Amino acid sequence: MRFLELWPSWFKANVWSLVAGIPALMLNEALTGWFLPGELGQRNRAYPLFLLLFILVFFSATCFAEFLYGQRIMRKSGAHIGRAALFKGVLLANLVSYAVLGPVYFLIEYPRSGIQEFAPDTSWFKNPALTVLAVDHNGQLEAATTGGHNSRIIVPHEVQDYVLSADLAQVLYRGVNDRLYFFARGTNLMVPELGFRCRAPEMDFSPAGKRAAFFDDETKRVRVYDFTSGRFRDVPTFGDGFGSSLVWSSAEEKLYLKTGKEYWEIELGPDVAYRRLRNSPLDFADHYGRLGNAWSQDGVRYRQHQEGDFKLFVLFGFGNQLVVSSQEKILLRFKDPTGELGIEQAVFLNRSGDVLVGVGDFVYILNVQSRRMGPVMGGQKFIAIAKPFSKQADF
Repeated sequence: MRFLELWPSWFKANVWSLVAGIPALMLNEALTGWFLPGELGQRNRAYPLFLLLFILVFFSATCFAEFLYGQRIMRKSGAHIGRAALFKGVLLANLVSYAVLGPVYFLIEYPRSGIQEFAPDTSWFKNPALTVLAVDHNGQLEAATTGGHNSRIIVPHEVQDYVLSADLAQVLYRGVNDRLYFFARGTNLMVPELGFRCRAPEMDFSPAGKRAAFFDDETKRVRVYDFTSGRFRDVPTFGDGFGSSLVWSSAEEKLYLKTGKEYWEIELGPDVAYRRLRNSPLDFADHYGRLGNAWSQDGVRYRQHQEGDFKLFVLFGFGNQLVVSSQEKILLRFKDPTGELGIEQAVFLNRSGDVLVGVGDFVYILNVQSRRMGPVMGGQKFIAIAKPFSKQADF
């Protein structure tokens, strides 16, 4: 056949081949979700093999579509070519095509990141006793040290947001159906309906666990619940501003509220006493929670953070990735090679460039200088018993 006679059929066959690539692409995405490991080290090691599988899926879809279209051409033209001969022609033609396209696709999609080593654990981390907490796949609050030891369940109930004491003995959390609970030494006490939703920066409990306080950003009032009497006490407040923070003092009868740029001390005596402070207070209860600089209905997290000369940014949405820089120079970019696992949040733990970062269903330690990364534990909505997550951080 002359080229002028051949190219319309050739063009249409390739259009059908391209259309066949859509379900092939969907199948490859499904294979990634079904079989590719969720832990990043295992994921990066396995992904090149999956790329070969993806190429085979695309190749099979292309051959299938073009073989069917070839049969249609044969029927219309009345030509007598056996199926085996037709299939052999389609197969050889696509082997030639994929001898070029396959390596190009493999090189483009090959996983590349700023990480030089995906360690199997964090035994190399300089502070192995640091406690990290996260909500596990069952919805329970779990704790573990970065050295991979002392893993245990802190709250054996569904947890969505939480504030807790440094010794992990007391936890104020939002659980099933957005109800609030106080879990202390095996006892789970439910807080009556508040009438509004509050996040970790807007709630806290007294050092002895006798009361819990919640701030309503809309009505600008504090509701204090007494676990002994089972009653609420509504405390009006002063000041204006959003993104407010409520923190309990080290004293049982005193708490602090930051609204906008104002600091207020609230004394819970028989009569409530208020005092506006010139500077941030210093006597806080030793509590930690889901804090950060990115607020959402779900909670609060760290989207950006700075420690010394190091800065990091988590770019959400399409192209989700972690970017770390120093003195305006980008040191590291990182993302899941498949693009499926989102980066939840990231925060510096010290001035040495150690980053605690959540990717997919795992929490990792990343050292920027050595470019080494290892998993601490499985889970999401993580915090650490460290300065960035201290209830003092918002003050």
